[in-house]
Amino acid sequence: MSVVRTIALTIAVAAGAASVAAAQAPALTTPDTTAQSGQHHRARRGARAMSQRLFEGITLTSAERTTVDSINHAYAAKMKPLMDSLRPAMKQARAHRQRGDTTTAAAAWKQTQGTRDQLMSLRKQQLADIRAVLTPQQQQQLDANVKTMKERGGKRGKKSGS
Repeated sequence: MSVVRTIALTIAVAAGAASVAAAQAPALTTPDTTAQSGQHHRARRGARAMSQRLFEGITLTSAERTTVDSINHAYAAKMKPLMDSLRPAMKQARAHRQRGDTTTAAAAWKQTQGTRDQLMSLRKQQLADIRAVLTPQQQQQLDANVKTMKERGGKRGKKSGS
């Protein structure tokens, strides 16, 4: 009888330990099946982080927030086709660069100059439209945030270029 109790107790302890271990394991997530969906999520995170840095120290009213959101959505719709048209050339440039062919990579990058200029122009217009919604005090803070972001971008570019 003692052997049966020992076996039952061993099984109970093993089952309890397994349930505790399963409860402490990280939750299983379904991986993205396409690289594009991963890129989309990274782009959204990047845009969200940029927006947070842009509006750091600025408290928007609900009306201002609604207007800024509508401006952002309108410009996103204008920028999407341009971004989509850039994607193949950028992918090609990346592939050449990874193979060590920097001359061909630079040529592929140069081919995108017109589209990149259009995007930059749209971003400047978007910022001007957003700035027009803000109060003078908020505009000053926005300008300071833009300046800080540009400085950070310049430093990042210099590091990768050297």
